[in-house]
Amino acid sequence: MKDWLSGLKQRVGLDFHIFLTLASRLWTVVAGAVMIIGLPHWLSGEEQGFYFTFYSLIGLQVFFEMGLNYVVVQFVGHEVAHLQFNDQGSLSGPAKNLQRLGSLVRLLHRWYLGMAIAFGILVAIAGAWFFARSHELPVSAWLGPWLMLVGLAAVNLYVSPFLSVVEGAGFVGQVARLRLLMSILGYLPLWALMSAGAGLWAVPCAQLSLALGCFLWLRLRARFVLDLRSAESGGEGIRWRDEIFPFQWRIALSWISGYFIFQLFNPILFARRGALEAGRAGLALTIFMTLLTVSMSWVNAKAPVIAGLLARQEKLEAQSLFRGLLLRSALFNLLGCAGVLAGVWGLHWFGLGLAERLPDYTALFCIAVATISNHLVSALAVFMRAHKEEPLVYSSMGMAVLSISGVFLAAGYGTDIVMATYAILALCVGLPWALFIFRRYWAV
Repeated sequence: MKDWLSGLKQRVGLDFHIFLTLASRLWTVVAGAVMIIGLPHWLSGEEQGFYFTFYSLIGLQVFFEMGLNYVVVQFVGHEVAHLQFNDQGSLSGPAKNLQRLGSLVRLLHRWYLGMAIAFGILVAIAGAWFFARSHELPVSAWLGPWLMLVGLAAVNLYVSPFLSVVEGAGFVGQVARLRLLMSILGYLPLWALMSAGAGLWAVPCAQLSLALGCFLWLRLRARFVLDLRSAESGGEGIRWRDEIFPFQWRIALSWISGYFIFQLFNPILFARRGALEAGRAGLALTIFMTLLTVSMSWVNAKAPVIAGLLARQEKLEAQSLFRGLLLRSALFNLLGCAGVLAGVWGLHWFGLGLAERLPDYTALFCIAVATISNHLVSALAVFMRAHKEEPLVYSSMGMAVLSISGVFLAAGYGTDIVMATYAILALCVGLPWALFIFRRYWAV
């Protein structure tokens, strides 16, 4: 049995970091399933629409982060490739690389502190104005939960780059384990409060757990990040304008474009077709987005390793690693999409009421097609960005423009047309565009 398990582990491509990343993502599936089953019982149709639109607007933090978290993982991976951890858990090695990392951590502190404050103020006000235009729920039902959610999301925005430093240093599995534990500790009280009738007031629980847990973990288990921040400056540091900014602005535009591509459905449907329709679409998109996130675990967990191989000019090894990760990841994504469609078909077959909280089968099939296409684009992007470049900036911007215009126009005809537009753009524009660019990075 031990040999069989070892062989299975090798074939599936699991190690500590992939396993914990996958476990964290699978927990989101479990949590999402509980939410899918529980929301129709815990919230009204209108409250469900507010719930999913809350998180669509929280996604506006991409405009404040400006893609820097992803850049951090790549830069730290390239620097740590020349360093080692000693027995005390501190980094040692060439002073040049240590100084560059220290300057990066100090930059992150200044940048994210300002952005977190700006996010908390501006998004809270903008969201309150947006929701106040809808009279489907009284203000007392949503204003307090909204303000609490935004405040805690701002705290987590400030903490997020330091977790990216830890991931870039090779501790992807440890960070995934932290997020898994904090998510469990956040969802359990959320479910308890919702089942007790707390409504939208239960929503901030997950953000609260993550904020408290990350602050404590960074102080106790990732002291090297704090040591880098407090280290004396001097020598050669990372030059933001010359090194980070050329990569960051492209990533930022891609991330912002991604918001319009993935997160715009709920606010548009909320505004044009009401909270009930937005709730149905939000539930379906959440299911498939969770599946996409889980299937990317193989590739994302090894992103720092791929960056390190490329930093040492070991491209053939990087390609071999990526090829195996992509195959396993794509297979999981394909089977997962098929499983979701089969499960929803079963709900309709048995006449279960949960099916009424989802769009019809045509819309779900279109979302599945888009999910498969988006998975391939996301996986290819990881390999290309490991070169400390962002070649997808113009394709992302093009997809964003097409998505904004297409979804806005299609929303007048119903959710089916919206999701069909989404699938056509992802399959016929986004994927071919990414494959065309990828060829240049794959050539040896």
